[in-house]
Amino acid sequence: MAVPHCKIVLIGNSGVGKTSLVNSWMFGTHGGSVNSTIGANHQRKRVVLEGESLDLFIWDTAGQEQYQSLAPLYVRSAAVAIITISFSDPATLISVDAWADMVSNASDNPPPIVLAANKYDLINISDFNTQKVESMYLKRFPIIFCSALTGEGVDNLFELAARTGLDFLKNGDKISQKVLKEDNSQSCC
Repeated sequence: MAVPHCKIVLIGNSGVGKTSLVNSWMFGTHGGSVNSTIGANHQRKRVVLEGESLDLFIWDTAGQEQYQSLAPLYVRSAAVAIITISFSDPATLISVDAWADMVSNASDNPPPIVLAANKYDLINISDFNTQKVESMYLKRFPIIFCSALTGEGVDNLFELAARTGLDFLKNGDKISQKVLKEDNSQSCC
């Protein structure tokens, strides 16, 4: 019997830590220097969600301006898009609307969006904080505060993405986005 699959695409400005988030979740590697993604990279991970196996295909896209025109191609068949921002770069907070518009325009049935506020470990030196992120976007998207460097919130991010993507695949437009608790005892990943 074939295992169902779910495509998750990470989008966002260059340098926000999309690749580091994927590496943290896939391989448990935290920190270190990561080269900029060119085009897109993808990984596959099998998880158990709601008692059933599910193959997650994680697409990590390039954020550099010259590659942004390719992002809609990756989003088009996704079950969920993760827009990633960084506490080390306030401009990424402003770019969320442009990325969300791109997701909305990528297909007739655009996937739901999860917002990953990465580099949470740098919040004390940031020009914005969790309250600002929540006041701007919590009514529109579920938000996970995470750090690829420390691993904080990374499992929660991909669990939320997997659940949201699975709901989207099962229900199409009638997506129900579940907010996850910080308790990792029910973690799928």
